[in-house]
Amino acid sequence: MRPKIMKKNKIWIIVILLSVLALSLVVVLLKFLEIENKSAYVIKQNGVSESESEKIKVASGWSVNEDSKKAVDEAMYSIRLGLNGQSPDFLIVQATEGIDYSTVIGEIHTVWPSVQIFGGTSHLATLTDDGYHQGESGSLSLLGVVSEKIEFAVGGSSFADYSSPEKAVEEAIGLATADFSEEKPELVFMTSAPGFEEKVLLEIKKILGPDVPVFGGSSADNEIKNKWRQFANGRIYSEGVSLAMVYIDNKVRDDIKISWASQSGYDLSEQGGLITRAEGRIIYEIDNRPAAEVYNNWTGGKFSQELISGGSILNKSNIYPLSKVLANNGKINYLTIHPASIDADKGSLEVFAEVRAGDKIVFRHGDWETLLNRTSLVVEKALNKKEIDQDSVCFALYDFCGGALGAIPKTERTKIPALISEKLIKAPYLGMFTFGEQFFLEGVGNTHQNLVSSVIIFCEE
Repeated sequence: MRPKIMKKNKIWIIVILLSVLALSLVVVLLKFLEIENKSAYVIKQNGVSESESEKIKVASGWSVNEDSKKAVDEAMYSIRLGLNGQSPDFLIVQATEGIDYSTVIGEIHTVWPSVQIFGGTSHLATLTDDGYHQGESGSLSLLGVVSEKIEFAVGGSSFADYSSPEKAVEEAIGLATADFSEEKPELVFMTSAPGFEEKVLLEIKKILGPDVPVFGGSSADNEIKNKWRQFANGRIYSEGVSLAMVYIDNKVRDDIKISWASQSGYDLSEQGGLITRAEGRIIYEIDNRPAAEVYNNWTGGKFSQELISGGSILNKSNIYPLSKVLANNGKINYLTIHPASIDADKGSLEVFAEVRAGDKIVFRHGDWETLLNRTSLVVEKALNKKEIDQDSVCFALYDFCGGALGAIPKTERTKIPALISEKLIKAPYLGMFTFGEQFFLEGVGNTHQNLVSSVIIFCEE
């Protein structure tokens, strides 16, 4: 019996020695790794390095889940993964009809109580670098940003709560700039209910000055039935405005590049005229003739039936827009306008932007292929404008007019994100389909127009 016991003891001794040796190797390896890590950076508790924490970090997330609670949880999960577990400082929210907006905003604030929320509703679908999102019960897309170099501050208000839209905008600006009273924002993101855009832009100009660029898109719904919404932190408005101020620290200003571009995608024609009578967004006369009649003639009779019956022409006029002609120091700019409806009794033409007597307008035309292809062209235009290397792009916001989307066949719409990503490569972005587009034109200022695509790109060098 003793030989067997001795044999077992030897085996146990060998096992113990091997275990001690393995443990020693692990300790040595960990010490080595610790030294290596300390030579590069100090590990923070949240798992993000000090060197990484200085970088702008951005992630997108989306969902088409029919359950809004699950949808926001899924989209937020993608954000957390993309940000390595960090909470975003700034979150852009885009959602379509069918999403329970209160559930979405409430859940975001529960999980990320200090995040600044900006956004609104999109027409039919939303976009991210992961694709075109249109669910049977709606879609939700998010873009989260963490940055020590860029600060965001959001304010919003409801037009119904104030004596005028201007007063509501003043309140929204006051809320957003409360902690930055001595600083002027680098730029402003805006989303408002359709119909108020020019008033919002004028008030921003009055308070912040004419040199602060404004970019954005009017919130939208699926069928133009006033179901659009605007999101500002924990608030949701049906007829209001959400404004996000963007501030860049002067110490790192040279590290950040911001570029933007806009494109209509419509060809100019030789037809045009002078608005001789107008009010608000209604053109009564062009060259002293009924506006609807003149417009119909320019299209080659495409709206002859509507001259008799009247009514909406949105789904037909999206490839036959008008443009206001703006001349500034010898340079010509065109602000594209979407004709909305014809009043048969008055012979007038309602449009989606304000017009005045004395405005010169031209007739334009296009097709769905051009509108689709401009998707990538406008990104390329923005990159070239500031000579931006594609690898340095941190994130982008893309605005595509919902009216122009209607001209593109449903089977072709899913190509839009691929065309954007073709130019942005791997950069995260958020895209929305809006009922009006706001854009800063050098030499002109902040403008409101329709049927255009625009992009704003943030990069870090």
